[in-house]
Amino acid sequence: MLAGSKYDMTAIICKVVYAALLLITLQLGFGVFGPNPVSDMINGIVAWLPRGIVAIVLIVVAMAVANLVRDIVTNALSSMSYGKTVGTIAWAGIVALGVIAALGQAGIATTVTQPVLYAALAAGAGILIVGVGGGMIGPMRQRWERWLDTAEQETAKARASSAGAYQAGREDALTNQPVQDREPMDPM
Repeated sequence: MLAGSKYDMTAIICKVVYAALLLITLQLGFGVFGPNPVSDMINGIVAWLPRGIVAIVLIVVAMAVANLVRDIVTNALSSMSYGKTVGTIAWAGIVALGVIAALGQAGIATTVTQPVLYAALAAGAGILIVGVGGGMIGPMRQRWERWLDTAEQETAKARASSAGAYQAGREDALTNQPVQDREPMDPM
């Protein structure tokens, strides 16, 4: 991710730690003068730093989990035409939830992110309830039959290719065995 940048991860972490120590030093320095607006602002920033760090950790963990899930889903469904699409959808969902959790932890735009999350979940549930189970029963039945038929055909192809690969590997293993380990041939 930082390949084209003039910074590496260590330099970025060092700059963040430097800025945090500078803020804490400023906080102590301005505290000498008693309560004042600058001291209050710096106190607020220093009090927010742990929340910001946890938000960054949440995003990093969400990205790592999302990449892992995308790789697992994409590889598990690699023989299917829709494998990459399902993996990308799972990745996007996990990243979106991680970003919303990080914004909530940091206290940034919580009045926007929480209603957006609730609206997205309600819309998804509503679409499933009304679209699948309600007024679109006929068209959805046709779509489901098409999707399930396609999935069934692709599964059968995947099973056939894996069974053929297993048999070919088994025959190859038998032909490459040393002569003394082979089973005796039946002379008929």
